[in-house]
Amino acid sequence: MNRNGRHNVTFKKVVFYCWPVAALLLSYFTLLNNHSLSDEEGRQLSKGFTFKSTELDNDIEPKRTIRAVNQAIEHISGWISSVGSATALYDLNDDGLSNDLCLVDPRTDSIEIRSLHGKYDSFYLGYPQNSKNSIAPMGCLPGDFNEDGNGDVIVYFWGRSPLIFFQSPGASTISAADFFPVDLVSPTEAWYTNAATQADFNGDGHIDLIFGNYFPEDSAILDATSYVSEVMQHSMSRAGNAGMNRIFLYDNKHSRAPFRDVSSLFPDQWRNGWTLAIGAADLDGDLLPEIYIANDFGPDKLLHNISDGKRMAFRLVEAEYSVLVPRSHRLGHDSFKGMGVDFSDLNNDGILDIYVSNISQVYALRESHFAFVSTGDASAFKRGIAPYVNRSEDMGVGLSAWSWDAKFADFNNDGKVEIVQGTGFLKGEVDRWPQLHELATGNDDLLRHAQVWPEFGKGDDLSGHVKNAFYALAGDGRYYDISTTMDMEVEPLVTRAISIADIDGDGDLDFVAGNQWQPSVLYENQLVDNNKSLQLSLKIPVASTPQMASFLAKSTTSLPKSRPAIGATAKLVNESRIDFVDGGNGHSGVNSPDIHFGLGHVAEFRRIPVEIRWIDLSGKKRRQTFDLLPGRHTIYLI
Repeated sequence: MNRNGRHNVTFKKVVFYCWPVAALLLSYFTLLNNHSLSDEEGRQLSKGFTFKSTELDNDIEPKRTIRAVNQAIEHISGWISSVGSATALYDLNDDGLSNDLCLVDPRTDSIEIRSLHGKYDSFYLGYPQNSKNSIAPMGCLPGDFNEDGNGDVIVYFWGRSPLIFFQSPGASTISAADFFPVDLVSPTEAWYTNAATQADFNGDGHIDLIFGNYFPEDSAILDATSYVSEVMQHSMSRAGNAGMNRIFLYDNKHSRAPFRDVSSLFPDQWRNGWTLAIGAADLDGDLLPEIYIANDFGPDKLLHNISDGKRMAFRLVEAEYSVLVPRSHRLGHDSFKGMGVDFSDLNNDGILDIYVSNISQVYALRESHFAFVSTGDASAFKRGIAPYVNRSEDMGVGLSAWSWDAKFADFNNDGKVEIVQGTGFLKGEVDRWPQLHELATGNDDLLRHAQVWPEFGKGDDLSGHVKNAFYALAGDGRYYDISTTMDMEVEPLVTRAISIADIDGDGDLDFVAGNQWQPSVLYENQLVDNNKSLQLSLKIPVASTPQMASFLAKSTTSLPKSRPAIGATAKLVNESRIDFVDGGNGHSGVNSPDIHFGLGHVAEFRRIPVEIRWIDLSGKKRRQTFDLLPGRHTIYLI
């Protein structure tokens, strides 16, 4: 104020105070300016994608459409019954193709192993039930967990800790008798697990495990004889009162289940979110996988791996503050409902980017999915900074519906990845979005008490009549959801899991959608384009010698027993495109561990240099370049 009593406001001060508001308004109107394709443009973009669909039903009767739950929370039985469908594709019978499906069906609480090409009869993995019938399988994670060269299956549950089904060696064909269950934890504990993946977290050359849990341990969620009200989340945006996430390191001193619980290494603020999805991938180029934890009702967590080969350690990293970026669009600060996560190199800079599913439906709950694209500053991790910026709106992948698993894949082999995403929550006839909005805006002090929740039961609907999203890249550089112009489904399905593999060995990718309270569906790719692909099955022999060297398999005879080289990376040297051996990232869908690069119209005789990087069984970081022709290759990494 000057001597005349007037405010001395300069132009610079006005700009200083007003430009943040103007920037936020500009961002808001940018979000409203949605790009769209015409019907004809959508049909043209859809022409490259054709799938044959087959229902994957089972012969068990009766089939439920909702779970029996604790009677104190029976009025929200639809909400409680919203998870449990799971799929995983893997090569369990060692025929060279990931066409063995582990399918968890909540209608029957069954764990089915099925050959998608009929090479053996389907069978079921049994599990012990308790006296109150309150245990239900939630997902399966295939892998070689005792390093004997045979495919095993981990099954995780609501109501108990996981089981490892080890496959007996030497079987000419597989059946239920070839798998014997071993408890991961003894004595068993009452976990509520919704996600699991595998990776070499401490860099010792062996595979470790991580589990994402939901309700607190020892809850009685599925005990229909109980009247004791269970604790719900204490916030819709900052909840941290869930079950504890668990991490296990490989330790062959344990003769039955060769893993050691090291969950105490996680600080409390990392491990008690309401976790629905987990991903592990090397984001800074050191071959040690970072961990992305996608949490319902609160901030996701990105953990930077600072292990040294003997000692496992992580540090929490978050995106830098910017007045131009809303808090919930900064990695590590969101208040959204994380339900799926996957990794791919979206901008072909040789660094993996991150895609995260949330709830993002117009006229319902318009949060946003995340496309966290790397800034390229790998050194930022050392400063505690997550070098990622959310580009989902710019890229066109911010909106779809109530969304779960989302997976990257190049389905038409043109060198550009698509995104397929499972959507839907409750499928019924009574729209419950108004009640959900009322709940979400209520007092957090009451939210933890299920008694104050509105009814979400049989016949209610929340995002139950939308198609699974299928994002394809158009000529303008943006992605568009072309699901409405693709003939993939008879009707909208409520999907939880997406699993991707080349199940028939024809060079293009197929996928399975695991559906909740409906039959799951196999989608076989009918690619008619002449685009080529490069598919890599990277293997670690389970018993190597110093005299052996890495080699490209030329035949199927005299090959060593091996396991997938989880976490190994492959880079197309001439393009800087990268991919890695996926250990099972996401919500409840597990992809094949094979690496797939679309090559477009490349000549069949053209040699393609590929740089492979991995950690060997001694914990040493290795690197080797192979010149490969288009097609399928198995490489043994020693």
